[in-house]
Parts: sequence; C-alpha cells; structure tokens
Amino acid sequence: MENKRKYIRVGDTIKVWFRIIEPPAGHGTSLSKNISEGGIALPTNQQLEKGTVLQLWINLKEMVKPIIATGKVAWLKDNYPDKRPFLVGIKFIKISPSDYDKLKNYLRKKNWQKQILQLLDE
Repeated sequence: MENKRKYIRVGDTIKVWFRIIEPPAGHGTSLSKNISEGGIALPTNQQLEKGTVLQLWINLKEMVKPIIATGKVAWLKDNYPDKRPFLVGIKFIKISPSDYDKLKNYLRKKNWQKQILQLLDE
C-alpha cells in the first residue's frame, strides 16, 4: 500500500487546547495522538464534523509558549479505542511563519531521536 502522506508524522502526546470557530460553539482540551507539519490527530469527547474550523493552542514540549494555529477537521473516526470516543484529524490551514518554524524544528528533533533509538535497538 502506497503512503500518500505529504509530511512525516510524529507520534507524540502533546497537550492541545481548542476552540471551535465555525460553526461557533464549544472548546476543549486533548492530548494528541500524532502531529506533523500538515496537521494533528486528537482524541476528543466531541463529534466534530468534517469542515469544522478550530483555533488551536499546541503546547510543544520544551517550549515556553504554545504555538497557535487554525485548523479544519479533515476526518473523524468514531469508536476510537481510548477514553475518548472520537479521533479527529485536523489539517492546519493557518499558522504564523515563526510558529511553523518552531513546529518543523520540534518534529525534526523528535524524528531524529526516534531514528537514533531505532539504530540502538538493532
């Protein structure tokens, strides 16, 4: 099966606070399942419909301030085998250049650490 992903995902538990922009109503927090330069997957208690626009505050580890992004729900899986019933895929649609650079650097570091650990296990 061909991998259609444009960006490398990093499986990392990152605290995220979100606010629903469109349609307006609601907010929540979650711990990510994974993150990439293009988006983030979040387990949630809320059934967010495809196309829902969210403001996200993403607390990358080792950073003082969260990065801020706007995202749109790209997909939703229900019956997610976790404490939360839904897994939501959010595509980033707006992020400042400085926050995007912070995200890219974080992901490169995490991916590099993962590759080193894999080499040590061989």
